[in-house]
Amino acid sequence: MKKLLGWFNGSKQHPPIETEVVEKNSEGDFVALSETQEKNVKEEESQPFPVSWNQDPAEIHIGLDFGTSYTKACLYFLEKDQRHIVHWNNAWSGGGGYFLPSRLWLDSDNVLHMAMPSKKQSREIRYFKMAVAGESLGARILPVGLKLHSDPYRIYSAFYIARCFDWIERHAASIEPAHLKNRDIVWSGNIGVPIAYFDTMASYGYREILTVSRFMQDKISDSEPLERLDSLYQAALKESLVKTFLPVPELYAEACGLFSDYHTPEGYYTLFDVGGGTVDGAVMHFERVAGEPQVNFLTAAVKPLGAEVFEASKANGQRLLDLQSQLRYQAAELIMEAKQKAQADWCSQASLPIEMCGGGHASRLHVETIHKTYSENQHGNCGIPPYKVEDLQTQISGVDGIQPGDELRLLIALGLSIPEGQGPFIQGFPHENPKITPRERECRVDLDDRQRELYGDG
Repeated sequence: MKKLLGWFNGSKQHPPIETEVVEKNSEGDFVALSETQEKNVKEEESQPFPVSWNQDPAEIHIGLDFGTSYTKACLYFLEKDQRHIVHWNNAWSGGGGYFLPSRLWLDSDNVLHMAMPSKKQSREIRYFKMAVAGESLGARILPVGLKLHSDPYRIYSAFYIARCFDWIERHAASIEPAHLKNRDIVWSGNIGVPIAYFDTMASYGYREILTVSRFMQDKISDSEPLERLDSLYQAALKESLVKTFLPVPELYAEACGLFSDYHTPEGYYTLFDVGGGTVDGAVMHFERVAGEPQVNFLTAAVKPLGAEVFEASKANGQRLLDLQSQLRYQAAELIMEAKQKAQADWCSQASLPIEMCGGGHASRLHVETIHKTYSENQHGNCGIPPYKVEDLQTQISGVDGIQPGDELRLLIALGLSIPEGQGPFIQGFPHENPKITPRERECRVDLDDRQRELYGDG
């Protein structure tokens, strides 16, 4: 299990293969190969196939962290037991790195673009991932004078993911040309969704978008009329939901390394992923059954309280205080409801680990607000162990392409690259864990105390 994840010091290091990437620009045209490259290609094509040519298909699993603000991806070559972080198209990201801004542009002719068009006035579209789940962040960007059959934000998401998949597949061919030459490829993958949306209608919406994106992937370029995309979306709805690409809880993917490490103690854990637009949190119980790691998600909630939201409110003192109060309530609600669902061993821990992760994991305002929830909401009087707020500790090795300091931002993509059934077993989700009915003597709770547990004294 640990070898699969690559989160241990003994992982085998795989040096990157130097290759040329043939890019597709924003107009949909491929960059021409140089004369030297053309000569090399012709020489390779003239070579006879080896007698032992492998006709078995290659299996590649994609972990796509479709983030609210940035998107990351990891490729896992199952046959070779190798994983690679994807470096994105320079025309989209502006730098060719592995953090792709989750944004699109809609021009005045209702044409959707992966990169900002230089010759037409356009509007930037952001936060379309959350809009699919009914959460609005920022202004809604809608087409002008065009009636669509599908939700425009689902079209935006499907278009964006389709272009990402297209780039990922071509990137795979560029880093393993010898391994993949003349072979069919069996593709599969996972896309991350907040635990609070998992197994809900929102999760079904993401499956629909995955199905549409795979349907339109080889039919579109980097710039497409919205009307045509709407038509493709409607055609894709006639297809069966894709089964080889599935939504997976993001915090589960993020914690795979932690809960696969045999040094991790059993007990209760709280995770907070601080992204650009949102904070995704959950309380879970971790245990080993017959030596196998198992995780039970007791509570989960995602709120539009990310680092970018806090940063944009720094000049407005009252607004910032309101955001901190909402974050404190999110933490208190997650932990208090988990206590009501937990077994009698809730108080057996010396501390409650609160693991911070995501791009904003070190945000001082977020860390301090969550840490102060314990005292301000009097959780010490509620039988809750003291908080131990820390960065999610995970050793990552044996994965090509990660720069030091970026590990925590890539944990979701790494976890999503694990094929279904090969990570820690999920015992249950929040809706499958009812609150435990207290005994009669425990029911005599002062309502004022209950208010303080959730809201504090303020």
